[in-house]
Amino acid sequence: MELGSIRGKPGEGFKRAILQTTRQEIQSLDMSRTIGTALKFFDDERIDVKKIKTLQNDAKATLDLVDLVARSIHNVRYIKGVLWLYGCGIAKDLVPPNAHVTRFLHECGYLGFGWSKEPADDWQIFTPACNCMGDVAKKVGTELKQAITPKQAQAAVWYLQACRGLLPTNRKNQLTPSLLLDFLKAQNWSIQQLSDRLEDVEELENLAGDLKTFL
Repeated sequence: MELGSIRGKPGEGFKRAILQTTRQEIQSLDMSRTIGTALKFFDDERIDVKKIKTLQNDAKATLDLVDLVARSIHNVRYIKGVLWLYGCGIAKDLVPPNAHVTRFLHECGYLGFGWSKEPADDWQIFTPACNCMGDVAKKVGTELKQAITPKQAQAAVWYLQACRGLLPTNRKNQLTPSLLLDFLKAQNWSIQQLSDRLEDVEELENLAGDLKTFL
């Protein structure tokens, strides 16, 4: 019903892709397996607010928990594991080893993040990605003269790469971090306003148009 209702509506292409993926995961029982194994994991590991709070300043225990999540919950690996902990307000020293982060590190000359055909498995690059983004955070912190966490550094990378993803292939690299900041100033937008547009599928096409016009 929802697929039929979005025809001709803003963000139709993005909505269709999301709905079709969701339908596929339900029909294949992937979603049910994820929910079932997640509930078992939370019960077995006694995950609660108190346990989450104990991880706030324990980088090693947080790293170990992400590794355990990746091995225990169906269809949840290191990327989703880190994003879950971000949602809990912790894991400031970790970064998800997703394409946004690895492409950024490759472009910045960090070794081990380029590939010719297929991306490396996330378990292979998780720790190196965390270490390298930690290095990026230190360099940025030195430049800005304030403490920057790897979590904050990867958030900046996400905004840059997400906006690049809205552009045609031949124009993606035209959008530099400096130009993205200039775009925000020209639009008189805060980072939160940019975030709101990136998270709204009905706004993505307009955002893409604004970026192309600006460049």
